[in-house]
Amino acid sequence: LWRVGSRRKAISAALQATRSAPAREDIFLHYLELLLAEREFSAVDREVDLVLSKGVQPTARLLIGQARAKLALRDFPKAEKLLERAEKVALSSDQP
Repeated sequence: LWRVGSRRKAISAALQATRSAPAREDIFLHYLELLLAEREFSAVDREVDLVLSKGVQPTARLLIGQARAKLALRDFPKAEKLLERAEKVALSSDQP
């Protein structure tokens, strides 16, 4: 859908996939990438907060995605904290 220009439909499908399989980090990260590409930075922040509120342990990639949204929103202090946290998570769990 994304490649044929149906960006809203692609985001909607990705959102539906995240809701039907909330434990699938790969699906959620793909959804975040679509939101970032569409400059939906506030939506990225909301979605990450929603996932974390459900008890999902943050991964480095998740925190980096959230930091990218904060950078785009020009919230540099929060972005810096998120990147530092992502580094700690990555080092403690050997994540890429």
